[in-house]
Amino acid sequence: DSDSLVRLQAALSLGACHEPRVMQVLAHLAREQGNAPWMDTAILTSLAERGSNMLFELLSEPDKIGQAHSLLGPLCAAISARHDAKELSAALVLVNQLADPKLQAICLSGIRQSLGSSIDVALTEEARNATKTMARASDPAVQGPATLLVRLLRIETPDERSARIAAANERLGDVAASVDRRVAAVAELITEDDPAIAPALVASLPSATPMLRDAILDAIFWRTDR
Repeated sequence: DSDSLVRLQAALSLGACHEPRVMQVLAHLAREQGNAPWMDTAILTSLAERGSNMLFELLSEPDKIGQAHSLLGPLCAAISARHDAKELSAALVLVNQLADPKLQAICLSGIRQSLGSSIDVALTEEARNATKTMARASDPAVQGPATLLVRLLRIETPDERSARIAAANERLGDVAASVDRRVAAVAELITEDDPAIAPALVASLPSATPMLRDAILDAIFWRTDR
């Protein structure tokens, strides 16, 4: 309708304005109209190189995220794609501070989306520790993408990597753990090159549920050291 077109045009026009309050206005549009057709694209287009500012604005009140929920993933992907150490570090620290694991998972998956392979980014120590903390989360939806970021951003020492793989092997074999956590362990191990992984996968088959068994078999046939 005409009101929707006006709001869409407003979102696009705000991209030319660099007043500090613009982020507040765009964040309000995202929360209230983020699900409207083309609104998310219009907002992202207007941000230019101000993606981190918008992320901070939206996550300053995570309980009021509203319709901006669907904007978080693409927004974090845009921030990650710039490979700016300061910007990416601030985003990772902010995501780690969130109390809602669902929002954390969305943001982490968005950041991961723009990293096709390992890169060297001079993250701050706080950001490195924040990412490692999320990689130890109990929620597989958070732990999975955070662990991939630990690898892709090269922020763990050889000893830390060995400890992480050992912990994943332990989660895989823990029959008391949820299926989701054990499947997440398989997803983590499948990309690692370590001689202890293949035996751990095979040893977990007898106690595996059908879903976990399928994940383990896929991993075994995918690995070159089976």
